[in-house]
Amino acid sequence: MSSPWRIQPAALIENLRKSLVFIPGLCIILGAALAHITPQLDRRNSWWIPAGYETNPESARAVLSVIATGTITVVTLLLTLTLVAIQLAAAQLSPRTISSFLGDRFQQATVGVALGTATFSLLSLRSVPSSGLAQAQQTADLTIMVGVLATITSLVMVVLSVDRTANRLTVGTLINDLVNDSVALIERDHPLPSDDPDEKVTADEDFRARTVIYSDRSGWVQYVDHEALLDAMPDAAHARLHHCVGSFVYASMPLIDLSDANVEGDVERRLRSAVVIGDQRTDQQDVGYGLTRLTDVGLRALSPGVNDPNTARESVLRQGEILLHLFERDLPATARSVQSKVLELTNQPSYTDFVCEAFDQLRIAASNDRATLETLRWTLRMLLDEAERRDLPGTLDGVEQQLDLVEQRLADSQLRE
Repeated sequence: MSSPWRIQPAALIENLRKSLVFIPGLCIILGAALAHITPQLDRRNSWWIPAGYETNPESARAVLSVIATGTITVVTLLLTLTLVAIQLAAAQLSPRTISSFLGDRFQQATVGVALGTATFSLLSLRSVPSSGLAQAQQTADLTIMVGVLATITSLVMVVLSVDRTANRLTVGTLINDLVNDSVALIERDHPLPSDDPDEKVTADEDFRARTVIYSDRSGWVQYVDHEALLDAMPDAAHARLHHCVGSFVYASMPLIDLSDANVEGDVERRLRSAVVIGDQRTDQQDVGYGLTRLTDVGLRALSPGVNDPNTARESVLRQGEILLHLFERDLPATARSVQSKVLELTNQPSYTDFVCEAFDQLRIAASNDRATLETLRWTLRMLLDEAERRDLPGTLDGVEQQLDLVEQRLADSQLRE
């Protein structure tokens, strides 16, 4: 079994993208570098500063002290507001929306600029002499100019960040962000229908596994690097991946079957590392996760504690938008081939699976809310009508099944009335 501490590039990139540490850390390093460079330029007096902005060492130390204290306070306030926004979003909408706030690049950059400014000011204080020293005639004009400009930038970004966070807490904006993420993923990973498709690789019905590679941990399949899998496979080998992105696996569960019996330890390690397993689902390759997050918003809105059916109706409508984009495209191939190697992808989600993930739980939760059921029926009919009008390639069996169940529920409720 390979080490659980192996480095998985895809997981590392995703963690950095959703982290409030990476970009602020880079800004701290940049602030420290500027604190080393600007005093050297000040000593050389090689940098032109307008006459009205020249400072003496005493005032320079005072300004830098104020900047350091103020920006540290700003960072504290900003992190507090971020945590409050995350708490509100998790309570009112869904805990799975937290990643949307943590992954906001502008928020990360705002925290980073404020921390970088504080770092620059603190370190720059070391290079500004006290007024009683012999070198007190040394100027710090450029250092002060950089510090002031960085402070102004920090304050402007903080105001914009608060405004952005407040707007993102609105239901419409948050749902729109979730939809845009899902649509972008569909457009990236799902091919457009082609009149002259390439020859498809078919599964080998006589496939026999001679080597079984097991999962070394429990968790969600977050990412599958198909190119890395094919590259790691021995020549003329056939591999079968048991679990698709978005599925849950247990430790020591079969992960990959391989037709080659003579597999070295390095090959096994590389094959296992190409399948990233983590503690939660992500939107790197998982289209269904976007549907699940929208479903969570709708379910929370229909709960007695929130009781916001209008949000549930909006969630249903936007689910239809994602599915419409999905039906416009073909599903990814279930088998891939490079030279003599064949990779078979089993248990891949179908159009019906996506429809069920979008509407099953919402339909059940809205069984006593006629307005939401009516919205669900309209959305399903819209999908059928648009698929027929545009001649979309997606299979609509799941949509028809959902529509039958919704209409049956509406008829039953009408009879009771």
